[in-house]
Amino acid sequence: MGIMPNQARIRFIGVCVCLAASIIAARLYYVQVVKRDAYASQADRQYVKQGGALFDRGSIYFSPKSGVPISAATLGTGYAVTLEPKKIAHPEDVVNALSGILPVSEDVLMARAATTSSYAEIAHRIDEAAAKRIDALAIAGLGTYKEQWRYYPAGKTAANALGFVGYKEDGVTLSGRYGLEKFYDDVLSRGESSAHVNFFAEIFSNVSDAFLKDDASEGSIVTTIEPTVEQELERRLASVMGVWHSNLTGGIIMNPNNGEIYAMAVNPTFDPNDFAKEKNQAAFKNPLVDGVYEMGSIVKPLVMAAGIDAGVVKPETVYDDTGFILVNGAKISNFDGKARGMTSMQKVLNESLNVGMAFVAKKLGNDAVTKYLTSYGLGEETGIDMPGEVRGQIANLKSPRDLEHVTAAFGQGIAISPIETIRALSSLGNGGFLPNPH
Repeated sequence: MGIMPNQARIRFIGVCVCLAASIIAARLYYVQVVKRDAYASQADRQYVKQGGALFDRGSIYFSPKSGVPISAATLGTGYAVTLEPKKIAHPEDVVNALSGILPVSEDVLMARAATTSSYAEIAHRIDEAAAKRIDALAIAGLGTYKEQWRYYPAGKTAANALGFVGYKEDGVTLSGRYGLEKFYDDVLSRGESSAHVNFFAEIFSNVSDAFLKDDASEGSIVTTIEPTVEQELERRLASVMGVWHSNLTGGIIMNPNNGEIYAMAVNPTFDPNDFAKEKNQAAFKNPLVDGVYEMGSIVKPLVMAAGIDAGVVKPETVYDDTGFILVNGAKISNFDGKARGMTSMQKVLNESLNVGMAFVAKKLGNDAVTKYLTSYGLGEETGIDMPGEVRGQIANLKSPRDLEHVTAAFGQGIAISPIETIRALSSLGNGGFLPNPH
């Protein structure tokens, strides 16, 4: 066995030392610069909750016309107040000291201070000024620690699109529960690590992460929602609810060319900052995406466009409107049951005439009605970045009878989601293309 010459051995050791120094430097940079804010926030908790991790999560932004994103979902920061009752000799002194600082009744404070438990939290989300006043009391067993939580600056605005952050079924883990918060949970979530980690262990552990870890999946979300458009849509929906006393009203405003959704709203909605007070959990869902409905007359332009595209009718085509017709023994009537006589296709749309749409459907034929409606994407998911999207129910179009195809021509007998509907209608204004809603 040969012996390495001294000069080669020294060179080898030098390379190893340089390599180790480079790894340490890289890890120090990662800990002290890249993750500085995370560790600084964790350090703020000091020693009240040993090993506790400060909640962290990426932000969600609206896109106003100004081009400067504004916060739709961010982190609220404040302080929690804690007690170690076993260290408190005179509970009444604590109650008297805190009575002018915390919005907590004296009875509650006394009950917490006089308990035999080793630890209690008596208040959350207090501001920094109040926390400093409490710390200045220097009472043994009384302390504060920094905490963060999900905060929605615009309140109820776009609540059903945004969703909220809540505990999973395990009651321990926080995650996005509905809307964008849920769909992009893997992007918005942040890994939680202990605030009490040995510094040198942190330097040398997971060395490969300093070079190989892919953090691309962590980030914030900039939505296409324009806040003033969203608020105007919500105002209009509230007005509709007031006039018609509907159980549920919703609306979507989307760019038909690229699928960018500028506004998406549901009424009634909820406050994501105080969702625990909502008694009806159905209010958290987004029925514009996860619900299907007989959309009715809003489908008529789709079938009329199909008739024009197939060449079976033209805008100036007329028919004799008798007010009703019989199809497979079923009576199909206009909304008012009145006849219009010789009527053009434009008037069919202007006055929303069911008999006129039955005329178009018969001209097309059953197979063509089915082909066109499925070509509009009805009965399939749009792929919108929202959780729980459902497919439209268009099984009636498989029927050989005329009745199912005639009723589908004016939006009955088939159930489709609002997002399916708006995507299909967009194709009428963008040259026939189905955009990808997002």
